[in-house]
Amino acid sequence: MGYSLRCIGLLGLFTACALPAVGCKKDEPAAQSAEPAASDKPAGDSKIAKAMKAAAQQAQGQAMAGGDAVSPNGLLSMAAADAKIPRGNFSGIKLGSTGSEPRLHLGAQSTAAASSKGNLELAVRTGPRSALPTIALDLEIQSRADASGAALETKLKVASARLGNEQPGQIPQEVAAMVPKLKGSSFALQSKVGSGRTAIGFEAAPAVAQGEFEVVLAAASELLNTLWLPYPSEPVGEGAYWMTESRETFYRAEVLAYRLVKVEGIDGNKAKLSVATKRYLVGESMNGMGLPPHTVLHYQAPGDAELVVAAGATLPEQAQISDNLAVEISLQSDPKQSAPLQVGMRAQFVAAGAGVRNVGAP
Repeated sequence: MGYSLRCIGLLGLFTACALPAVGCKKDEPAAQSAEPAASDKPAGDSKIAKAMKAAAQQAQGQAMAGGDAVSPNGLLSMAAADAKIPRGNFSGIKLGSTGSEPRLHLGAQSTAAASSKGNLELAVRTGPRSALPTIALDLEIQSRADASGAALETKLKVASARLGNEQPGQIPQEVAAMVPKLKGSSFALQSKVGSGRTAIGFEAAPAVAQGEFEVVLAAASELLNTLWLPYPSEPVGEGAYWMTESRETFYRAEVLAYRLVKVEGIDGNKAKLSVATKRYLVGESMNGMGLPPHTVLHYQAPGDAELVVAAGATLPEQAQISDNLAVEISLQSDPKQSAPLQVGMRAQFVAAGAGVRNVGAP
């Protein structure tokens, strides 16, 4: 598996790496994701099964603004997305059950200033035989009340960046030399106590070349959307579950994301959570990914995560995340041709002092 600087940028990733690897085909079915969509996975009990079924029916069948609805191919119009959650709004949350005793209050319980540290290690697969280097980011996290005092403003600053211990292949020296330049980059969001959050944005350090390792920061910000979950205002115990709905980006394309969160167990002041994610593409193209002019025919972007969260903490102590994207596009230069793209991300987050494992290549 090789690397080139042109394949680090988004345009290079999907035109130089992905498309030749999978080729093009005429009038064939869309490629299927390596993992089933979140709403297709077997539920652990009847309540979860009913919740997932209801969410799928709502997402795929209910009328939205102007009679618009989510199409079965995973696409959502801008008007329909705006009717659900306008851009910049806080995410929504619907609690299905508070679970059994004992119960914990999860998430921040006040807007008092707080600080913490953690390590985010992520691996990005850009095609069947291509991947970015696995990178570890040491984060310094600062939260404080906003001007209104009703929400938290949080900034996650990259204190240092380095190659992960496990890599998908030999890393060229010129690529390895770029990794530490991610230092000084940052991520930002707003969140409400006992409620939702805004989408997570990022700002690249001045030394980061646009279109090269900036893609790593974009991937990290998208993974943080799963780490920074909205929590119910009520305490929850084993068997509790809730659904979150948020407007965010995935592989630089705008999506409406649904996450089904379930409390798998309680151990002292910590909860083990499972998260199943299903995303819908807003619009019919993924222009932010640097693809040639195209139309998306089918879109699937499922994700899974396991989190260990302490009571009152905004971020988990430990987390493992896997996100995948499988789409079929039709090139405007030849509408009769279609091309499948399959990419993915895998990451782990470990709070300071909790120990670090290597995620390796996805």
